[in-house]
Parts: sequence; C-alpha cells; structure tokens
Amino acid sequence: MKGKAKERIEKFEKRVSDRKWNPKTVKQYILWAERLEKWTDPGDFESYEGVMFDFDTYLADLPENPPWNGSKRKGEGFSYRSRIQALSAAKLYLQLMYGARLDRDVDEFVSGEKPEFSPEYYEREEVEEIFEKTNRCTYPHCHAMTRLGYDCILRCAELVQVRREDVDLSKRALEVRAVKRSIPREVQFSGETAELLEPVMEDRESGHLFLTYETESREGVKPFEPESWSRHFRREHNAKFHKLARHSSIIHKLQDGWNFGDVYLQARHQHPSMTAKYAEFAGVEAPDWAEESPF
Repeated sequence: MKGKAKERIEKFEKRVSDRKWNPKTVKQYILWAERLEKWTDPGDFESYEGVMFDFDTYLADLPENPPWNGSKRKGEGFSYRSRIQALSAAKLYLQLMYGARLDRDVDEFVSGEKPEFSPEYYEREEVEEIFEKTNRCTYPHCHAMTRLGYDCILRCAELVQVRREDVDLSKRALEVRAVKRSIPREVQFSGETAELLEPVMEDRESGHLFLTYETESREGVKPFEPESWSRHFRREHNAKFHKLARHSSIIHKLQDGWNFGDVYLQARHQHPSMTAKYAEFAGVEAPDWAEESPF
C-alpha cells in the first residue's frame, strides 16, 4: 500500500476507534477500508457530491478467501451481514477521508435475500420476572433504568446517555437524544417510573443521570458505556436489554391498544413500515399509510 493510502488508513483507524466501537468491529472496518484502497483509487471521489459507488462490482471483485470476517466460499456470495459491513465501511471511509457523499443506504446496493424480520421478545410474565430481579439488583439504579428503558422503548446507547436535564418529572417526559440513525424526540414514561427516578434526580445536579459502580458506600465514577450496561444486564439478570426494552415493549404497547402512530413516535423508527412489522407479531393491523416502505 502506498504511503498516502497508508496515512489515510491510519487516520481512518483513529477516527473509528474514537467511536468506542467493539475492537473486533474496528479491526474489520479497517480491513474493509484497506481492501477498498487496493481495489480502486478513492481519489476519484474527492470533492464529489452524490457519488454513486459501484458496490456490486466492488463486492464481485473480492478475492475468494479474504483474511477477514465473511469468508467467501467458492461458488457462493458473501452473507448479507458481511456485505452490509463491507459497504458500510466503504461508505464511512469515503465520507470521512474524502468528503464524498452517497445518497442511498448501503442495503440498497446489497444483492441477495435480506434476512426475515423476526424480533425476539419476552412474554409479559417474563417481563415481570425481570423487573423483580432488577428491583433486587445490587446496583441501586438498575430497576429505574430498566423501567425507563421499557417505558420509553430505549436502546442501550440512548439509556446510558440520559442526562438530568433530559428528564421532566412533572410531565413524566424524557427527551431522547439521537444515537446511530435514531430520531431525537420527547417520549412519555409511567408514574411508577417517575417515582423511581425522583431520588436519582435529587442526587444529581447535572450531567449523566446514571453512573457505574454506584452503591450506598461508593459514588458512581463514570457514565455507563452501552456495552457495559448490556453486559451487566445479561450477567446479573440473564436477560437481553434490547429484547426487553425495544422488541417486547413495542409489541406489548401495540397489544395493549396504544394508537399505532403513538407507538411509532415512541419507538422513534425512521419509517412507520418498521413499526408495521412489529404489528404483525403483536396481532394487530397497521394502518394503510404505514405499510409502504420507502426503502
């Protein structure tokens, strides 16, 4: 690899490492970026806007046995997940290193069958059992975090970055900050959750609401990372937070008779067609305006 290309890769590695991703994901993104440099001259994209990068040709030209995730077997294509990751890495690399902009989502370029949507979710009895466990957890704010996540349909990354100023107890409202490609929006939580949050709010003058390693004898030392909260939930309660707070909450709210539009807004999906997919599992009918996906 030429000197300038190597410098770009090193700079890209630093940029993605700053995102605090899983180290394995960072390594795979770097490998895909290196493959992109070897495959073509990204300099052609410099200063372009709305570039349509030929991802299908790029993937078709990959070697038979690449030394990274998603090995291509003879006569077979890459898995859907590997193709998405390859394209996502290439898109991010072109954006960060060259300022190139791609107008279409990467999944539009992926040939092959997309995996069937089948969300894992807990039955109501299982949710209550999880709540009982979190209520007895040695981490004092675990129950409040879990109830807030379930009420507001929060992702791990959204929950751990909740700040004191985001919570309005009088309105029982939370201003959810955008993460990933999510949409920032004010959402509601229950009176029971408000009672759990009240003592937490009293202990915080400002900043992140939930800190790690906090016990009665030891103050919290830093905000949770999404991975550490997810790991805590699995280890201490033998449960998956995303499965509880996202999949289960959406399905249960639809089954409880919530207005479809309200669930769509609370879940902060990019398009109601995603909420409509959950409606199928909830056994309720989505409105006609939600069925047509723009993707």
